[in-house]
Amino acid sequence: MPAHPPHGRLRGAGLAQVLSTSDFAEWEAAKSCTLGHHRSHLLDPDEGFEAHYRLGSAGPLQVLHIRGRGRVELERTQQARVVLWLPLLGSSQERLNGTPMGAEPGTALLFRPGDEMLGRTSEDLEGISVHIPESLLTGSGPSLLERGPRAREAIAQALALAESTALGQPGLEHGALALVEALRIWQQELGHPPLAEARRLRLRLLRTHLLDPDQCRTPIGMLMAECGLLGGGSTARGYRSFWGELPRRTRQRLGERDSAAEDGRALGWARPRSSLDR
Repeated sequence: MPAHPPHGRLRGAGLAQVLSTSDFAEWEAAKSCTLGHHRSHLLDPDEGFEAHYRLGSAGPLQVLHIRGRGRVELERTQQARVVLWLPLLGSSQERLNGTPMGAEPGTALLFRPGDEMLGRTSEDLEGISVHIPESLLTGSGPSLLERGPRAREAIAQALALAESTALGQPGLEHGALALVEALRIWQQELGHPPLAEARRLRLRLLRTHLLDPDQCRTPIGMLMAECGLLGGGSTARGYRSFWGELPRRTRQRLGERDSAAEDGRALGWARPRSSLDR
């Protein structure tokens, strides 16, 4: 099956092809040059595999446009640079330093040197990986950019930088530094006291459980307890404050999604269409 075309805004010659293969072993060898020690395997070998990488520079940053097909599991340790990952199509699920989290279009993940990661990708995947020297973005903090004006600003800066790099536009170094500054501000404003951050991580874990089809029959109160949260109204209100909906609504949407997927299979759809396919 031919690979899907690159994202429309990233067609420019400013990103040079550095890898294009349907050979999983060749992809693994190429990844070892950038990731160092890692372990990976193809989850569905019969479904085929493709990987297409295009690389460009924006001042001190590198912008990598990635397209691929084939569900991959990849275990690795982040090396001596910071990486911002922004999916454009599909999603990736990560266990980052033991904490489950995922990225889909409209969100991003920030990987720091020393982070331990175990990730899985969706069957079709396209995204942008921005590589940032560790000296430009130091410190610890949250890893998932998803909510709030500062996160949206950083994501917008990254997307604009990738587009400008692909088109070879002037002022790339200025755009790179603007992205780094946006990420610094996001880190500073989301710095939380340890107890507050622990509660945020537990609420994220609760959402992961609520969206897990294998746990669709587990009582919500039991899932709260498994996440170290008190069962009842206070946790439900905290969940709604963080995610914008009550836990029972999240679970309802899982049922709606499964029903829609079943209807799609009955109609012979290969996969749901993304807004990026249109």
